[in-house]
This record gives sequence, C-alpha cells and structure tokens, in this order.
Amino acid sequence: MGVAILMILISHLGNFSGVRYFTPLAPLGVSLFLICSGYGLSESFNKAALTNFMRRRARRVLYPYWLILLFYAALSLLMHSPIGVRQMGLYAVLWKVPTEMYWYLQFIVFWYILFYSCCRIITDIQYKVAALFAVSVFVLIISNNMLMTEQVFFFPLGAALSFKKVYVERLLQQKKTVIIAGIGLGAAALGLLILKQLPPIRAELSSQAVYLLIQTPMLVAGSLAIIIGVNKIIPSKYFKLTAFLGKYSYEIYLTHAILLQFITPKSLFVGMSGIIVVLSLLLSMVLKRSVNLAINYRETAVG
Repeated sequence: MGVAILMILISHLGNFSGVRYFTPLAPLGVSLFLICSGYGLSESFNKAALTNFMRRRARRVLYPYWLILLFYAALSLLMHSPIGVRQMGLYAVLWKVPTEMYWYLQFIVFWYILFYSCCRIITDIQYKVAALFAVSVFVLIISNNMLMTEQVFFFPLGAALSFKKVYVERLLQQKKTVIIAGIGLGAAALGLLILKQLPPIRAELSSQAVYLLIQTPMLVAGSLAIIIGVNKIIPSKYFKLTAFLGKYSYEIYLTHAILLQFITPKSLFVGMSGIIVVLSLLLSMVLKRSVNLAINYRETAVG
C-alpha cells in the first residue's frame, strides 16, 4: 500500500505542478490498491467469514472519510465558501463526493457491497470469484466512466489471487521464475506505455475500446510486476519509507485530495509540493489516531 500511495501522490502533485510525465503512476497506484483490497478482503473472509463485515469496513473506510469531510467543511467555511447541509448529506452517503479524486471511495464501497452480497448468496469460492469478474464485464459494458472501467478487473483479480494463494505461493518460491516473471511483466508494461505515446495510437485513444485494450493489460502487467518486485526481488530494506507510508496510505489519500482542492492547478512548485506532502502526512496521523480513539471510546462505552 505504501508504494501505491507514493505513486498516487507523485502523480497528483506532478499534475498540479503542470508536469504530466508522472500521470501514468496514479492509475497504477489505484490498481495496486484494488488488488490489495480484493486480496485482503478475501483473506479476511477466509478467517472470519462475514462476522461484523460491514462494521469493520465502515470503521476502515467511512469513519476516516466522515472526519475528513468535517475538516473539509470547516476549511471551506474559513475560505468563505461554506457547504450547505444538503450537500454535506450527499457527500456523507457518497451520493456525491467533494473532489473528483474521491471516485475511488465510491468504487471501493461498490466492491465491498458486491463482495458481501456474493458471500451471502454464493457458497462456492470459485463461483464467487466468477461472479465478481462477471460484474466487472457488465460494468465495463454499461459504464462510460474511464477511470472506473480501466480499473474494473483489479478487485476481482485480488480475490482470485487469494483463491489461488497456495498455487501462487508455490510459484513465488521458484526464484528464477519470479525474477523472469517480474522483469517480463515490467517490460510488457513499459512497452505498452511507450506504445500509447506513438502518434497513430494517441490519435485513437479517444475510443474507449482502443484505450482499454492498451491501458488494462498495461496496468495488469505493471501492478503484478511491482507486487513481485516489492515482495520477492528487491530487499525490504529499500522500502522503509513506503512501509511507513503504508500505515497511513488510506488517510494520506483522503487528506492530500482535500488539500489539493484549495490549490489552483499548475500552481504548485517543489517547495509547495513538499508542504502538501508534510501536511497530508501530519493530518493522516491525526486522522488515524482520532478514528482509533473514537472506536475505542465507543467500544468502552458499550462494554
């Protein structure tokens, strides 16, 4: 998760600085988030089934979001642009979101509800995974939201990796195979990224079919290459920063998106980007701590 949020941060800050070279990092980071979510949720289900499922998801996703929403409302009030009660209500239930960057929140809640429904209705894990992929195809067909359609297969992919965990772990024990696979997938992702930059291809990218035909395999190859590289090829000592960021990855996602709401696009410079990063991290630590305190207080009061 730390690598994913770092990629998203670099991409968003680069875009707000007018630097477009880092744009491909954001969708790749989101793909990693979704794979990890699908995998983690499946593993959690294998251990605890659906016990307190919605409650645990609300704690992890909605509680921090609601707190940052209050922060956003207060900041907007200070900036003399108050948010109406009705608008806040729509934000709170995710019918609308305060920033375009929060599309991921709506998307992941959709997957949580779908995963819960599949687990309630379908008992065979193979059919659960198949149902998730079937819904992905349906969303791909009916949706015109490019951000969602390019990411639609990654949550089911994470669930599938969990389902095939024993087989995957057996493969990952073969070091030579892992290195070849990691390098091959990375090269494939880079090749597809270069292909996207060619003028004849770029001219056709306005077509959703052409775009997804290149973008989706590029993200699959790139995200799997990163997962293999981080976990099996590159020593963990090189990932101390990302390991730290991973503890607050979701909170950093929430806070940096809100802070960037008050920044004019293409107005950021290196020093200002650093300030945004530091503020996002500090707010994330406060946010995580506040949510934990609220949960502990509620459990103590109920107990």
